[in-house]
Amino acid sequence: MTEQPIVVYTCIAGKYDKHLMPVEPVPGVRFVCFTDSTGYLKASGWEIMPLASPARLTSGHDINRYHKFFPHRILPDTKWSIYIDGNIRFAGDWHAMIARVRDADAGLGMFWHPDGHNLATEIAACNRYDKFDDRDRTMIDSQIAFYARHGIDQGLPIPTNNVIVRDHAASGLELGMSLWWSQLFEFTKRDQISLPFVLRQSGLCWQPLDGEGGIDRALLQVVWHRPPLRTRIRKRLRRQFGIKG
Repeated sequence: MTEQPIVVYTCIAGKYDKHLMPVEPVPGVRFVCFTDSTGYLKASGWEIMPLASPARLTSGHDINRYHKFFPHRILPDTKWSIYIDGNIRFAGDWHAMIARVRDADAGLGMFWHPDGHNLATEIAACNRYDKFDDRDRTMIDSQIAFYARHGIDQGLPIPTNNVIVRDHAASGLELGMSLWWSQLFEFTKRDQISLPFVLRQSGLCWQPLDGEGGIDRALLQVVWHRPPLRTRIRKRLRRQFGIKG
């Protein structure tokens, strides 16, 4: 029986960008981009597919997170997937990522936060760099209090979620991802803050991709880019006038 290919995938919604970093062919790996910009997105090496999120979702953020959280729904015939943000470039071996998670009998694999953040420092950084919108700012205290009641320590180190390896057959995956999705709408939209609670409640095991015997973080590059001018203006106006979505 032929082994299913690994699917490395991303999502670009709301016409956020016109370019996706090119990828070279890799045996046993498919590169898939879900997007609503199928007509003009430049994405050398990627299979371009239409968005697979529910039609009721209109926010680019929510559409992206649906694809980010639910590869087992949008890629139902896939055993292993690797989600990456659209601004990530990985110069290493994709198969090594899978092996790192599989050998640990884990369901998820992520890199540790590059700045060593825990929940408290991540929240401080979100405030410092204006990553919280008005809704987030009103919800964060109740969110952290809720997590504290469930035994989540603010000093707990957290991973960064710009690369996520998943075993689609892992125990607790559907429960964990559904819970993660619900947290976005109950509290803040910062998924790194809700992940420790999700892992604890679902029993879903995760494996750091880096660290001893792991993947060298130097192989992972974040290429910062500015969204189109129209997108930046729209975001600024929405924030100024308190427009949601």
